[in-house]
Amino acid sequence: MLLLAAPNAVAQTVAIPFASTVQLGSALDQVTFVLDLGTLPNRADLAVRAVAQAAPSAQILIETTNAQIANPVGNCNVVETVSPLGVGSKEIHAPFHLACYSDGFPCEPSCTDFSGDTLDLRVSVPVADARSYPINVDVVVEASTVVPSGSLFVEVPPSQQQTRTFLAAKDTVIYEHFPANSNGEGFVLWAAADVSFSPFTIDLLRTLVAFDFAGPELGRIPAGATVDDATLEMDVITLGVTGVAIERVAPDDGPMPSSWPEGDANDSANDGRVGALSTTPAATWDDRDDSGIPWSVAGGDPTGGVLVSLDREDLVFGPNGFSSPAFIDAVADMVETGEDEDGFVLSPTGRVLEDGGTRFYSRHVPGFGPRLHVTYTASQIEGVPGGETIDTDVRSFIGEGDDFRWVYDLDGDDVLVTDIGGVCSIANSQIDAVPWTYSYSGDPAFTGLDCCLWQVDSPETDTMGAGQAVFFHNLDPLDPANLPPDRDGDGIVDGCDNCQWVPNGPRRGSCLSGASAGSACLSDLECSNRDCSLAQEDDDLDGVGQACPEPGLATGLALGLLAMAGLGSRRPH
Repeated sequence: MLLLAAPNAVAQTVAIPFASTVQLGSALDQVTFVLDLGTLPNRADLAVRAVAQAAPSAQILIETTNAQIANPVGNCNVVETVSPLGVGSKEIHAPFHLACYSDGFPCEPSCTDFSGDTLDLRVSVPVADARSYPINVDVVVEASTVVPSGSLFVEVPPSQQQTRTFLAAKDTVIYEHFPANSNGEGFVLWAAADVSFSPFTIDLLRTLVAFDFAGPELGRIPAGATVDDATLEMDVITLGVTGVAIERVAPDDGPMPSSWPEGDANDSANDGRVGALSTTPAATWDDRDDSGIPWSVAGGDPTGGVLVSLDREDLVFGPNGFSSPAFIDAVADMVETGEDEDGFVLSPTGRVLEDGGTRFYSRHVPGFGPRLHVTYTASQIEGVPGGETIDTDVRSFIGEGDDFRWVYDLDGDDVLVTDIGGVCSIANSQIDAVPWTYSYSGDPAFTGLDCCLWQVDSPETDTMGAGQAVFFHNLDPLDPANLPPDRDGDGIVDGCDNCQWVPNGPRRGSCLSGASAGSACLSDLECSNRDCSLAQEDDDLDGVGQACPEPGLATGLALGLLAMAGLGSRRPH
């Protein structure tokens, strides 16, 4: 339909989904809709499409702004999202299962009820041939339900010690004599003294360095692990007259905690001796964040005393290791509490009355930047990986009754026990997020894979999803030789897949019965009997899913592949 309201007039409130055609008379015209977010489905992914009729060279601009989202703990505001300019048409997505934030932090409890909430949607054609105006623009707004899907590959840590090496996530230099400067993108770090004699002053250069212990899944230290040893390794390129002392940077305990930012300053012209001004927020001598957050104590908030110190005579060119019982305890506390974003501060010690100090390579010199080696012992009995959220790329929700299930969990207790000895369970199905755990009580010497599979249905939108968590016992998940193939390309690896030649995974599934039996599908709407299978249903417990047309042959092949992969069938005990 043609929208009767003129461009730039008072915005109209509309329910989702809706479709309209608006007319824009010039590059300055825009039409604003007020979206009623209370009409969104659960776990919504909002999609907005705009197409310029008879003007394929037009550039479409879509903006979502002015979010009015109420929350029990305050106002949640969606950060303004501006689409890149497209040609003739444009589409943007706003995942509302991810979009509820307050001052940069997730609101608690999570925003899932958007009743009475609104979001402004603006559509304009800022660039087009002048002869093309007025331009009719088709605007379509709809929403789909996002379901948990995909794959998670996790290494189950053995009971013996393991060592992981973490590269610096950020580092910089802060300068007492130039308190507004830093060197976040520079190639060198300093722990030095700058001595002047007219008048006599002693100004310090300190290094800030931090590591990310909760980074990529395959690189993190598992929950509940015991840190046994930790060593900070730094490459020295200049030896001065001073030694080096390391302290912990005190985490910000203010009402809105903030970690220090690295910034983009680069004092390459002076070899990092005086620093430079950053064009982005940066830690400086006076400020944790020079956009307005000062240190409690200028110079990096050193706290808790010196953790480890090396005298000048103990330092050498090239790699130097810093470790002590106090340093190990500090790293262990960071791992346990998650307070790793602020890291450590390095200062000169000893002969600070003399000019000079120690110069290190920064993280911007690949292969030579700060490294932190952490040796730990992980529990193999329970809590592995411990409270993960299904699909690390999608924040998943539950709220429609029996829409989530572990495959083979026939008794509906949200617990799946595998033949390998693993247990998958939902921690609490009454909250919006779906936290779950995998625990293992089998033989610690077991070498092979274990799997937990799930399926989610959304009755509201007939959206479906399925996925897998694959656990590597005494195997390296990064070694491709340890990952079984996926011959039918459905996203479920062979050895976890009970139908290895007919798709039944997160990317596509199969109709189970009726006239469309065996046909590929992504929702029940595509099957004559509304029985699309994206998971591994096996109601007769013969080890072969209903999607497989030849159970006898399937059983033989499945058993052979499972034996090769070190897997048993995925049935509850």
